[in-house]
Amino acid sequence: MNLSVSDLVERECLRSRLLGSDRSPARPAPVVEPAEWTVLVYANGKDGALSRLAPGVLRELEAAGSDSRLSIVAQVGRKRFWTDRFTGDWSGTRRYEVQHNPNPPKLQDEMVHYFLPPYTRDIISPVAQDLGERDMGCKQTFQEFLEWGIRTHPAKRYAVVVYGQGGGFTGALRDASSGSVLGNDEVAQALGAAAAVAGKRIDLLALDASSMGQMEVAAEFSGSADRLVASESPLSLGSLPLDLVMKDLKFDLSDGKEVTADDLARWFVFEARYQPTELAELTAPSLVAVDLDRVDALNAAWSQLAHALTASLAGHPERVEALREDLQTSLPVSPKGPEPQRDFRDVASLCNTLKGDARLADPAVQAGADAVLSALGDAVVDSFHAPSLNGAGGLSVYLPSDYGYDMPRQPWYPAGFDPTHGYGAGALARDTEWDETLRALARDTAFHQRLRDAGLSDAAIHGLDTALAGGLGLARLAADVARRAGHYESYRALRNQPPGPFMGMSAEVATRVGAAGGGYEAFQGARKVYDAATRDDLANRTTMAVDGGFEFTTGAAVVATAVGLSVAAAQGIARPAAAVAFAVPIARTVYDLLAARKNAQQARDAAQGLSASARAATAPDPRPVYISPTVRAVVDAGSPAPIPV
Repeated sequence: MNLSVSDLVERECLRSRLLGSDRSPARPAPVVEPAEWTVLVYANGKDGALSRLAPGVLRELEAAGSDSRLSIVAQVGRKRFWTDRFTGDWSGTRRYEVQHNPNPPKLQDEMVHYFLPPYTRDIISPVAQDLGERDMGCKQTFQEFLEWGIRTHPAKRYAVVVYGQGGGFTGALRDASSGSVLGNDEVAQALGAAAAVAGKRIDLLALDASSMGQMEVAAEFSGSADRLVASESPLSLGSLPLDLVMKDLKFDLSDGKEVTADDLARWFVFEARYQPTELAELTAPSLVAVDLDRVDALNAAWSQLAHALTASLAGHPERVEALREDLQTSLPVSPKGPEPQRDFRDVASLCNTLKGDARLADPAVQAGADAVLSALGDAVVDSFHAPSLNGAGGLSVYLPSDYGYDMPRQPWYPAGFDPTHGYGAGALARDTEWDETLRALARDTAFHQRLRDAGLSDAAIHGLDTALAGGLGLARLAADVARRAGHYESYRALRNQPPGPFMGMSAEVATRVGAAGGGYEAFQGARKVYDAATRDDLANRTTMAVDGGFEFTTGAAVVATAVGLSVAAAQGIARPAAAVAFAVPIARTVYDLLAARKNAQQARDAAQGLSASARAATAPDPRPVYISPTVRAVVDAGSPAPIPV
């Protein structure tokens, strides 16, 4: 085929535009009419469970898809998973121009996508570029994507959505292949470079990652974008409802409305608020929209409070103890997380605690707390918190009482481990006295200090800590062993076998311990039934009562089995009781999972069937919900772990 010179130039121009090349073609590319918004989604699936979850981001985006007013582009990185050789799932890094899927997967189908391969199915958007293996935790990779998206999809406004692991001030988006973690300062630098290409500041940055709704994070992004959307708390599974947010944006744009950064930020919070409560508690229990132009004033107020606290503590050991207690009683936003996330606590909760503590009745401290609350109210555009985080104000902050004494997460003690997690290098620590305040009240645990006094090194203390943590506490360990002993003896009885030894215990002792474990399980179930009957504030009392009934029946059957194995006159009940003890937990698991899926699907279908204005006219249910431990365990097992530090 013979091509004219003009054809060759046109082809090179198109190639340059698609590849993001900096080479100038022989003539300018055709002028592309800018869209109203371009949404650039950077989804890192190159660590752990994220290799299964990241493709779901594309499916969510396809619920809306692009049109002439809205461009959605995505870069998805995915680590190779062991099932890929059988399922045909792709791995590596790909860029997509997201198209609309008129028949997106339903919620129950998406839940299957989360847990069962193939994970990359049902994506209809064509691959714009296959980049092969790229380090998704590298600033350069992130920046190149932003610049490519802005050049190829110009718009009047830009939103950047970052999906992956989160760690608050420690950064986000770990790439397990390289070990790289994208620091918040690096994200800010990439946003600055992207703004230079766009000719304007990025309008909105949404961090679809755990624990990023933090003062320290906002301080890094001050001046990098107009609005920040993030969560104080850990996120699970599909996390933020991107499908609904993009639909809202697309609907408003198609209706000819002007959508500002403030409007889009509020849509994110709106859709989080109007998720079914059970889904919110499981996936995204909090979300905040922040005006980044007001973060400097918030930092200044925090500096005032930090200075007042540091001055107030000097020479007053009783105030040190008071502040230590106030830090520990402030609302934790990640209480079950590892260090340092478990020390992330709500800013408003701390300030209100300080204001109510007569031991810290220092006018400067009270004025500082008031200043922070006022500046926080100005900076927070909108926020949502599920019932479990009632009283939160929108942003968290690092509040350890043992600053500088954290031990590493690994079972060995790595050389050069920083027990402050690099906190002092962050913008908030540099610009305020907060890290000095933390040092002034920091103290290791009394147990650790006694070990140090006895001459143990940090490495030895850490080894002992690891051993003790592995036991999960003596009381919990004993209860768990007793429960497992009961189920083990029930299993033997079901197979018509005599009692057997368990974990070093003789058969006779194991049977008695198992009876105690069954009794404890029955007690726990009975307590759930009682709580369900007496808690008028609970939204799903029936689910809690049924779940407790299953647990009580299991425990009672284990006790009956143990009695049948131990008492000659009752031997006839051992095997039937063991059958119940074996079957009921299976039935409970099936019930819990099906009930959770049914409730979530019904609520989500109802939300999808209503317009945003209709949903806004109906206040969300403020009541707390019962989450089955079975469902919580399944969700936690399928969700990304926090970034290891």
